[in-house]
Amino acid sequence: MDAHAAHAGGGQRLRPRPPAPESEGETIAEVGGRIVGFIAVEGEWIEQLYLDPAWTGRGIGSRLLALATANMPVSRLHCFQANDGARRFYERHGFRAEAFGDGFGNEEGLPDITYVRRGT
Repeated sequence: MDAHAAHAGGGQRLRPRPPAPESEGETIAEVGGRIVGFIAVEGEWIEQLYLDPAWTGRGIGSRLLALATANMPVSRLHCFQANDGARRFYERHGFRAEAFGDGFGNEEGLPDITYVRRGT
């Protein structure tokens, strides 16, 4: 990931954090010194992408995703089948459903989808 902060405009700032022992990298989005979103990546997996609901639809999630996956030839993630907004977001960004699960393999026990994007 880029070692410098990336400005998203409008006082928004994306800043990589030093990797935690269990993660290869996290990038946070700040507005006015307040964290409004983050993405965590491990290997080719996007482990988490979260935005404060008040900050969706402003391009922050797209910027986080682009910064975190810029050097990843393959990106993978899990998404709950019921999360229509997240599914639309990932599909808009080139992810394609590769597998559908019944929830047996996740903590929440909810049906999920494995998404994959090849090439960036």
